Amino acid sequence: MSFYPRISLHDAVASRIRELTEEEHYSWDDLARVTGVPKSTITDYMRGSSKDIKLETVAKIANGLKLTLLDFFNDDRFDMINIEELFE
Repeated sequence: MSFYPRISLHDAVASRIRELTEEEHYSWDDLARVTGVPKSTITDYMRGSSKDIKLETVAKIANGLKLTLLDFFNDDRFDMINIEELFE
């Protein structure tokens, strides 16, 4: 039995991206520029109109923010992911 609330992978990744871009005072335009990820991809994902994101895209975002993937995912919110939803 878990005492932690469960969140979706989408919510965890989007929340982490939002946190990191706010720390850097980046807009979605800025993030697109430093990562090479199209702004439309970023905004669709962040607004929830797209719930899937490739690991390659997360890696580009992490790299653009001068983080490794380990740094990106080294956050407590990823301990709360509802793993079962990934297999539905």
